[in-house]
Amino acid sequence: MHELMQRYSLGSLVLTTPGGLEANSLPIEVDTSSGEFGTLRCHFGRGNPLWKNLIHGMDAMVIFQGPNAYISPRWYVAGQKSRKVLPSWNFAVVHAYGTPHIVDDKSWMLEHLAALVAQNESRQPNPWSLAEAPIDFVQQSAEHLIGMEIPITKLVGKWFTSQQRTAADRESLVSALHGCPHDISAAMADLIEQVDRQE
Repeated sequence: MHELMQRYSLGSLVLTTPGGLEANSLPIEVDTSSGEFGTLRCHFGRGNPLWKNLIHGMDAMVIFQGPNAYISPRWYVAGQKSRKVLPSWNFAVVHAYGTPHIVDDKSWMLEHLAALVAQNESRQPNPWSLAEAPIDFVQQSAEHLIGMEIPITKLVGKWFTSQQRTAADRESLVSALHGCPHDISAAMADLIEQVDRQE
């Protein structure tokens, strides 16, 4: 679950505000070394009313949406004989729960930004570092931001990767998904293969 959260780190933060439920998409730093289930850190502009409307002590949920793909009935090997098949949708998602608190600290913000950049640059062939930007520019930018930290109290992972299908069906799905024009379909094919290796 941590791996999915770090790889697809644009999380949907769902909070209870005086106006009701509110969702915001934010890049999330996932610190797996802090707390029982890890700690989430994010930031937003000081002008964003979200942090001012936060109800103290209320729980939040962050949704991390991994790869997903439509599954055509034509891709099932066994189903072509019986015709007893219907379309499906494969997906992987993680819901992280916790109680958020605001962090208004410049040193914390600089560490968070560096960690967030490192998390997302780690898969680049030539990773960029926050240290490459002028320090005065980074510090000035950080002053306009406010932080949020969410120690994770519960993690729920939900995967549907056609695990109920035969090996032949799953192999056929992987081949079909790799042939789709969308990167997200190829990512789902890779996830199906990864699940197969673990089993």
